[in-house]
Amino acid sequence: MQSDAEERLWRFVDRAEIGELLSAYAHATDRRDAATVRACFHEGATFQHLDNTPVPAAAMFTPQLYERSGLLVTGHYLTNMLVEFDGPDCASCQTSVMAYHLVAANFSDSAPPFVSRGEEYGVVIGARYFDRVERGPAGWRFRSRALTFDWSYEVEASPLSKAMFGVLNPPGRRIAEQGDATAPPGRGPTVGLSPPTGGLDRSSTVQGD
Repeated sequence: MQSDAEERLWRFVDRAEIGELLSAYAHATDRRDAATVRACFHEGATFQHLDNTPVPAAAMFTPQLYERSGLLVTGHYLTNMLVEFDGPDCASCQTSVMAYHLVAANFSDSAPPFVSRGEEYGVVIGARYFDRVERGPAGWRFRSRALTFDWSYEVEASPLSKAMFGVLNPPGRRIAEQGDATAPPGRGPTVGLSPPTGGLDRSSTVQGD
């Protein structure tokens, strides 16, 4: 039987692994890597966007979703992750996210605030993810994920912002493996683009003297 100190230590590890899952999802989303996004979910998991009806994540996150989104580039930055455990292998999470979106000049209108204005422009959004995560044989994965917007504002798509988000980090490009000539300048090998697998073995703990 684990001591209270050991249990608290394992919960610290669990939080770190759940954080890696959230980061893997954000990285894959910004690189339009639909396969990795889907790998962050359990089979049969759902995603709910704003007030829409939850839909199967496997059916939603496809390459076609990113192609028709009207978004040239996105950047998702996570903060303030809260985790509440209600069992050894399940938890509820709430995470804040600030996301930058470079919107295409002309496209079929998507959900607000992404509307076609005839020229490229940026949208910065403050939002929250509400997640149900469960640990399976492959590690922590989403059982359900819901997104709600708190605020948003538009910004000018300046040449500098388009250069930073569009040239150094073009949509659809993964961080290349070390030594790959296609790697963007100044970028290292692939790190954290896939959800964490397995996790530490709880059956073995470090014993003190």
